[in-house]
Amino acid sequence: MTTETPVTTTPVTTEPSVAPVAPTIVLDTVVAENGEATLTLEIKNNPGLAAINITPDYDEEALTLTTSNIKNGDIFPTLDKGVNLFFSADENCYDDGVLATLKFTVNEGTAAGTYPVTFTVREVLNEEFEEVELEVVAGSITVE
Repeated sequence: MTTETPVTTTPVTTEPSVAPVAPTIVLDTVVAENGEATLTLEIKNNPGLAAINITPDYDEEALTLTTSNIKNGDIFPTLDKGVNLFFSADENCYDDGVLATLKFTVNEGTAAGTYPVTFTVREVLNEEFEEVELEVVAGSITVE
């Protein structure tokens, strides 16, 4: 008498599972028009965040960003603007989308070229005050 091995239809893999993608803030790459450029700061892969504290980093000899030229997006109810940008909420915000828009003025005498714009991440927390890693994808402003 022969015994048959049962056939399974469950797929079997030896590949490791893919780790979730880290939350990321992404900046636009734009061309300045009439001495001004507006960048959108977006968040993607948001796992649930209650506070983000970041500092803009750009060539201040070539570009000017004033706090009046920073507008809150549609993710966090509160944006405090100063040297740092501090986004906050009482509970986790889970949406992906626009954190802020930043309007830069190209300073007089700025040479043609591409000027990177990025952020230094100071602190990112969820509502339990646990730190969350946040990646930054830099943007740029091209002056023609």
